Amino acid sequence: TMQVPKLVKDSKREHDIVFTWNKMFQSEIKYHLPEGYILSELPESEVMESAYGKYECQVVSEGEGVFTIKRSFYLNGGSYAKESYKEIKRFFDKIRKVERKMLNPKKST
Repeated sequence: TMQVPKLVKDSKREHDIVFTWNKMFQSEIKYHLPEGYILSELPESEVMESAYGKYECQVVSEGEGVFTIKRSFYLNGGSYAKESYKEIKRFFDKIRKVERKMLNPKKST
């Protein structure tokens, strides 16, 4: 999975949130499904953007049983008001949810 910060539920935040610098993570992974497996559906491309960063994920079919997943996550460095914590957490959690649902191969019948 991408290196997306994992924030805990925090109802009594006392300090602002600080990301000390901009960060960019990218990956491109080619998958070859084992013989006898198929994808029932190709995941849709995802783009999420907020004041805190941007996430993109694209799954491309390259032929029977071969797929490439291209992902990028850009974290905007800076200081954010403590009141933004829940919004930042929701943004990161949405990214994590997309990361978990990637490819789901099934045995063909």
